[in-house]
Amino acid sequence: MYSVGNPGCQNGNAGSMSFRRDENMQGKSFVQRVLDQDRLIRPDGPPDRVQHQKQILGVFGTIRIEDDIPDDAKDSPFRPGTYVAAFRFSNGQPVTAPDQKADVRGIAVKYFVGGQEVDLLATNEGGRSHARNAAEFLDASDALAELTARHVITGLELATENLVRHPIDTARALGILTKEVALHHVDSLTRESYWGSVVELAGRPIEYSVHPHSPIAGDIKARGEDPNFLREDLLNRLSGGPIRFDLSIQFFRDEMSTPVNDASVKWNAPLVRIGWLEITAAPKPQDEASINKMAFNPGNGFVALGITKDRQAIYAAAAQHRCALSGEEVRKLFAGAAAASV
Repeated sequence: MYSVGNPGCQNGNAGSMSFRRDENMQGKSFVQRVLDQDRLIRPDGPPDRVQHQKQILGVFGTIRIEDDIPDDAKDSPFRPGTYVAAFRFSNGQPVTAPDQKADVRGIAVKYFVGGQEVDLLATNEGGRSHARNAAEFLDASDALAELTARHVITGLELATENLVRHPIDTARALGILTKEVALHHVDSLTRESYWGSVVELAGRPIEYSVHPHSPIAGDIKARGEDPNFLREDLLNRLSGGPIRFDLSIQFFRDEMSTPVNDASVKWNAPLVRIGWLEITAAPKPQDEASINKMAFNPGNGFVALGITKDRQAIYAAAAQHRCALSGEEVRKLFAGAAAASV
């Protein structure tokens, strides 16, 4: 069984942290379950991401937080200004599969505000997760890891008869996955909206999200039979000009319409645009390789709430396990990217 932390990894990540345990999980911590999933999928190693293993594109760009946003939004992570940012687009599953396979698609963004590392992690599941909380999410990912290890699936081709053996609310979870993933065709990541974590901003719960900056005209710019066509589409679009997304937040209203502790419910609150993300050029190979080694954590820069509290610990231990880049290494890369952008 894998232990928390990788003794061969000397990057100083969070392998020594004390993590939450759940008595309903046969005494296993959430962290240990994630590491066990990686061992099940990759018994001969090396360790890798248990979610979002396939990087579609890793690239440096910018994030702009506008000046004329609500005062309640101007807390440190969203302090007005323009910042160098690392972007990682990915498919959601723990193994590499052709882009044609049904899957969750994600975007992770890293930037620094006044020396504070900030990460935004968002997926295109329609503003909600298939799991209410971390326990349900891990029940589902345990099942997916088992099916992946047995080569029953690559991507999210889920069958009820396979998942029904696992202690999750199968009908509800499958209903969400079917609607938001299996039946949702993705032909370009530039046309997707991505919904992030519920976190605390200036003492108030918010949810952030990323949306196309404007309607994307024209056909997809890639060959549909290419197993990496989503990457090809992004690179071809960049050859013709910048790619932009809007960054928005929603403010907490009440537990019925904007629940903090049930991630499977889509928030019903107005979107408030606070800025934009921009990528202007294709990545350099060395930058893309470095971004793929970065650790992204939904707790970086925010006070974690709801499911994000457990994800914060899980992501930190998983990064240590696979020897992700250290904080010092990441800061050096950002310094180089900032110098190159001048």
